[in-house]
Parts: sequence; structure tokens; C-alpha cells
Amino acid sequence: MRKKRLRPQISNLIAAPSNRDNAIVEVPPALLAHPRFADELAQTGFHVMLVDRAVVFDKTTLLHALYQACQFPAYFGFNWDALLDSLSDFGWHAAKGYALIVRQPHAIQTRNPDDWATFLDVVRDAAQRRADAGLPPLYLYTRSAVQATL
Repeated sequence: MRKKRLRPQISNLIAAPSNRDNAIVEVPPALLAHPRFADELAQTGFHVMLVDRAVVFDKTTLLHALYQACQFPAYFGFNWDALLDSLSDFGWHAAKGYALIVRQPHAIQTRNPDDWATFLDVVRDAAQRRADAGLPPLYLYTRSAVQATL
């Protein structure tokens, strides 16, 4: 029964989320924490990259977590420009779309809000580059800063 309810919620988030700012999709905390959320996204044809295991509290820890979650090439430069380039081109992994899930953004949002804001800008820029090139979409699924503090 739950599975039937979860899939439409995810489909709605992909198709026309009312709370999406370009590529940023704010997800209710309960849905984002759901154990099948990532699996259901993958079932829709998206390549899912999950940042969930390590505490991310600044630029360095965020870039390392993304490097691992996205399986970036070994030459990844661990800077914002390298992240933009890597998120703009997933040529090594064909998919209908790319779903980056950051489940626990609270630490970086509160301790280093400028790093979080820069990350969001990089995701938006990468998503726009992908759209301009006619490539499958990139979405960041996460909790909003307001939701994360509740």
C-alpha cells in the first residue's frame, strides 16, 4: 500500500514540483528520509547519487562527499569549477536524468551557509548547461534550510 503512495509523490516531484527552483527540489523531510525514496527515483530511469553517510559541514567535506556519491573521475579537482564541469557532463553514465540527493544538509546550512549557497548556484548552473545542450536533466533533492532546522 505504501509503495503505491510513494511512487506518485516522486512522479509529481519529477514532473512538476511546485517547490522547485530550477534544479533544486525541496522535499518534505519524511519523504526524503524514506528508505525507498532513492530506489523509487531510480525506477523512473534516473541515475541516483546519494549524499547521506558522511557529515557535510563545509566546502571540503561537501566536495569529497559528492566525489564519492557521484563517482566522479579520479582527476576531479575538488573545487567549484570542477564540480560544475562534472555535474554538467555525466557522459560516462547514460540515464534519463540525474538525481542528486542530499539528505542531511543541516550542518553545512548552519555552519557554512555561503558554501551551501555556492553549491546551490553550481547545481543551478550545471542544470542550465545541461538543458542548453539538450542533455537529460539534473535535479538536487534536499530539505530546505527552513525545514532542516525544524
